Amino acid sequence: MILGSGHLIHDLHQINWQMPESAYPWAEEFDAKVTRAIIERHVASLAAPEQWGETLLAIAHPTLEHNLPSLYCLGCTDDRDKVTYPYEGIEFGTISMRLAYFQPQLSAAS
Repeated sequence: MILGSGHLIHDLHQINWQMPESAYPWAEEFDAKVTRAIIERHVASLAAPEQWGETLLAIAHPTLEHNLPSLYCLGCTDDRDKVTYPYEGIEFGTISMRLAYFQPQLSAAS
């Protein structure tokens, strides 16, 4: 089992305690871009999220190591692995709680 821990988005400076179950538009945009990259197994875009916009990246991640767990986990999968999201959601405007689960699809010969 390989486990990567972290949040896709967590700008603690912009937490809004009045938004316990909602997100800022920029947080939804970043979450959607990461989710699409995971589904498409597009490691290059996850490795260089600045291509989505320096401002968007700076808001979503205070430092780049916050993005590394998703890269590590995605790099350990292949196209046969099924990806699901047992938990999704952005809380307090800026905290993405998305959980990506990669499950090997074993063939009958395995």
